[in-house]
Amino acid sequence: MIELEVTGIAHGGEAVGRLDGKACFVDGAMPGERVRGEVVKDAGAWARVELAEVLAPSPQRVDPPCPLFGACGGCQ
Repeated sequence: MIELEVTGIAHGGEAVGRLDGKACFVDGAMPGERVRGEVVKDAGAWARVELAEVLAPSPQRVDPPCPLFGACGGCQ
């Protein structure tokens, strides 16, 4: 597990932060958050991190109004 400060959003919508100079992409995180996650792919100059826990949430983070958020494709 690693801890990471999220600093921005990459093209495609994933959050991005840097750890020892390596770009780390985290789906489900927001800029300004401190997160804990597991590296699921290490490609040398970058890594993909699976979000495990938001340690310090962004002030913009809100609870989703739908209990199925993240599990379905959205309402039609």
